[in-house]
Amino acid sequence: MIYSTFLNLANCAWPSLGLQSLAIDSSGNAYVVSQGCLTKLNSTGSALVYSTAMYDCSGTLPNLGIGGSAIAVDSEGNAYLAGAASSTCVNLVGAIQPNYGGGNLDAFVAKVDPTGTAVVFSTYLGGSGDDVANGIAVDSSGNAYVVGSTTSTDFPTVNAFQAVNAGKTDTFVAKMSTPADTALRISSFTPTSGPVGTSVTINGAQYTGATEVAFNGTPATFTVVSDTKITATVPSGATVGPISVTNSSGTVTSSQAFMEVPLIASFSPASGILGTAVTITGTSFTGATAVVFSDTPYANYCQYVQGTPSAFTVLSDSQISTSVPSGATSGRLCVTNNGFTATSSSSFTVNGAAPPTISSFSPT
Repeated sequence: MIYSTFLNLANCAWPSLGLQSLAIDSSGNAYVVSQGCLTKLNSTGSALVYSTAMYDCSGTLPNLGIGGSAIAVDSEGNAYLAGAASSTCVNLVGAIQPNYGGGNLDAFVAKVDPTGTAVVFSTYLGGSGDDVANGIAVDSSGNAYVVGSTTSTDFPTVNAFQAVNAGKTDTFVAKMSTPADTALRISSFTPTSGPVGTSVTINGAQYTGATEVAFNGTPATFTVVSDTKITATVPSGATVGPISVTNSSGTVTSSQAFMEVPLIASFSPASGILGTAVTITGTSFTGATAVVFSDTPYANYCQYVQGTPSAFTVLSDSQISTSVPSGATSGRLCVTNNGFTATSSSSFTVNGAAPPTISSFSPT
């Protein structure tokens, strides 16, 4: 045995529904339709490449809005699904038949991009009766071949060998062209937050020839890994906002914002009395909401924003000016921005209160 694994995924709509169909690509990756999910396993069976809920009318799960129980895969890693769907909750993209035919179910055919996050093509296929697709295959040109059953007398036929339903339930066979995935698209990115210098993987389509990647408008260095994947580094000066990718056809922007996380690189001086001016150096300080002297050497204490708050001034995205507040004791420094709190790698040492000064005396 090369591998054998359980597969029960929390993101799937019907966890009790087992395997429905399986396809393998040329690299040995397994594409599984199971539990209401489209799932891709790597060639060793040791990790998920992706798993996406296909159909969930309850609205509780992010899903592709497609039905499918049979699967095929092409040489580019697009997954083709065939099954059935009702008249609600479906996601139609470039449909050959955009309207529900009738009956309890219509056959449904869909094409999903190599990241498993976007529907490239989907369509109803059926008439006024009940129609279900049970099998699908794909040729080298991206044509989908679908087989199933129908009770519809008005099932759509083109160039038919048999143009009329001969009985209560007939088999149908259909061949349809599917569009190439030509749209520049950001399907997802990971991680969704991080400090300057974080490597972010962007998944989508049409990345070959990309000319720019930006984080909320700030250009980033990037590498085009493949037509569906880019790795980019969070640039200095980036702020919270969407990621964009540009190629010769235009620019696409992510629907989700990347959350810029502050980072404390250093502070100076390392010690001082109450009132001592302290300069904190790091990244992503623009818009900072709090600076705290945490009163403890423990790094995780900052996450609870406990300690002694200090007045501060953001000098730039990489520098903050503050001072040791009254009541502070030795401990880590904390900076909060965008809902995240950065912690210094070492403690600031408070040497006590300022020495007393004589401003006047009386009588002389």
